[in-house]
Parts: sequence; C-alpha cells; structure tokens
Amino acid sequence: MLSWMGRYRELVEAITRHTNIYSRFSSNTPITFEGIQLSVAGWQILEYIYEHEKDDMRMVYLSEKLCIPQSSFSKQIKVLDEYGLIDRYQYADNKKNIIVKPSLKGKQVYEKYVASFTRKFWEDFFKELEPLSDESLQIFTEAMERLNQSLLKDHDRNILIKLPSAPKRTEK
Repeated sequence: MLSWMGRYRELVEAITRHTNIYSRFSSNTPITFEGIQLSVAGWQILEYIYEHEKDDMRMVYLSEKLCIPQSSFSKQIKVLDEYGLIDRYQYADNKKNIIVKPSLKGKQVYEKYVASFTRKFWEDFFKELEPLSDESLQIFTEAMERLNQSLLKDHDRNILIKLPSAPKRTEK
C-alpha cells in the first residue's frame, strides 16, 4: 500500500535517506576544524548565533528555534564558550535569561570553516535548485517546515496505548 505517496515517492525516499544519513553523520562524527572539535549541532548553533547576533535572543528561544532539546543545547553552549567562540550576557535584573553572541574568534573561525568546509557540502545541492524560481523555492521550504511541524506535533503528543495482554498460560 505504498500508493499513498503518489508522485512524491521519490521525494519521500530522498528525504528519508537524507534524514538517516544526516542522523548517522551528525550524532557520531565530531567535526574538528583548526583544533576546535564540535558536533554538527555545535557548528549549527554557532552559525545561528552569528547569523542572529543583533537579535538578542535568549538561549531558550534559540534551542526552540533550532529544535534542539534545552539540555543538549546548554551542553553545546558550554563547549562553544570553552573554545571562546561565544560571549554570554545576562540582564542585571534577570539572571535566568542568558543571551549569547558570537565572539570575534567565533566569527573568524566560523567564516574560515564555511569557506573551506561547509560550502563543499551544499554547492551541488544549490546547483540542483538553481532552475527553481524564488516562488517555487519558497513553496518547497514551506512544505518542509510543514513536515517538520507535523513530526514535532506527533512526537510531542506522547500517546500511550495500552497493548493487549498476552494470553495467560493455564497449567495442566
């Protein structure tokens, strides 16, 4: 009963393969660059912090935006801080709301990392997307976000279903 995917079968297969490959790569392989060893999530967090440095976003918001659990996010922030890649701030009247910004070192390391490493991964992907109009690209992006939201909603439901008991054995 695979017909439910219709003409989207190849796309679903490509997304599934990507998710599985990405999961395997991102969870097991730290990336070392210029003596700095970060997980894929660590590099993503640094990128997002750098990209949004003017926004004064709290750590809680950043973890939600990137869909990284708060505890994992905090561990990554600690590593980024230990390498001197970020600066942490807090308001004098609210010590719970931590704001993170890229440090000068963080910006420099990230820019070198992108120039020598990241672009290679994305170059062919972007080339394949060139024929798409900006409108088509936006539609595809929105469809991916809708899929992400559906996955998160389903995951957050935490529905417990009582399974039927195994038949009881009778002693003879």
